[in-house]
Amino acid sequence: MTRNSRVREGQVLISGQLGEGDRIKLVESNGEVRGLVWHEYNIVSPLARSTNYYTGDSARRTYLVIGNRALQTNGYGQQPYAISKTFAEWRRFKWGSWTLPVAILKEKEMAVEKRSEQLTPEAAREAGLAQARVEALSRAGTDAVIKAEKILHEQTENGKVMIRVLFEIEQSIAIRRPISTYPNTQGE
Repeated sequence: MTRNSRVREGQVLISGQLGEGDRIKLVESNGEVRGLVWHEYNIVSPLARSTNYYTGDSARRTYLVIGNRALQTNGYGQQPYAISKTFAEWRRFKWGSWTLPVAILKEKEMAVEKRSEQLTPEAAREAGLAQARVEALSRAGTDAVIKAEKILHEQTENGKVMIRVLFEIEQSIAIRRPISTYPNTQGE
């Protein structure tokens, strides 16, 4: 096999077989094998997007917890928010190596506002392509690089942009195998 050769899945590119005929010795081999691999993705990106934003309003409450009972010690009289997210922080009491059934629970409730925005078909396409690039690179490995991308089909329908895209990714195509699984080249 030479550099820039076309290979198929399962082909042995680096082997640890030394010698010829009946004088063959298997040794550990090491090397880097990189290849250009094609990955095709179907992307559906909506033209309308809804996101949650923190408004900055928050309420704090503190509880003394004994066993499975909680006694609120502060944060009374606060109106609940229509949409919120609550973060809890526990502080358990210990005595030596024993954890006592007493704890302090601090809650922070943060107000959340839902916002909707309309995207242009171009912005929705770019958002979908960006997500597909991230997914393709995460599947291909940490050292993978997108060399080319080609949009095969694009269609806007029912409030969505649908795209079929082909990525050409340079990635490691090496698969380590134990020495005993290499095929015998003597035809036995």
